[in-house]
Amino acid sequence: MSAPAIKSLLFKQGFDPEDYTIFTVTRHPLTMLWSYYKFFEPDENGRYNYSESHDAKTLVPFLSWMENGRIGIGKYWANYTPDFVNDKNFSPLSLEAHIFDREGENHVDKWFSIEEPTLIEQWLSGILGSPVELGRVNASEDKRMPEVPEYILEKLRPQFPMECQAYDL
Repeated sequence: MSAPAIKSLLFKQGFDPEDYTIFTVTRHPLTMLWSYYKFFEPDENGRYNYSESHDAKTLVPFLSWMENGRIGIGKYWANYTPDFVNDKNFSPLSLEAHIFDREGENHVDKWFSIEEPTLIEQWLSGILGSPVELGRVNASEDKRMPEVPEYILEKLRPQFPMECQAYDL
């Protein structure tokens, strides 16, 4: 769920979203897509392993999925995302899809890179007034991600503008 959708939900439930500090954490778009690919195991028909019609015998190769894959976006959430976010590519996974509304307004106070957990811990410790140590979970197996060719990177950059800038991709 995106920050604009969360703020809308808070408001509908009688809470003032401005009373809260909203932050999010992102990660390098390529390693995030690699993790997503390994976890959901897309098949050649674009179905993920949570689908009843998923065919584990016809998994699509990672680079083919990167070139032609897509993920869905919920109807409710789609009402709160920038116009470039759609279900025809990976843009629903972008930072913009999670923090900006349709008008381009940022709805988070701060965002962090998952690759720098110490910064998150320090910031949270300062807000909460006591030490915070984040657990390290969601560690992918040690299988190496294939090198992503430039033509695929060119296709991905418009889907992850902020991350590509932040990670110099």
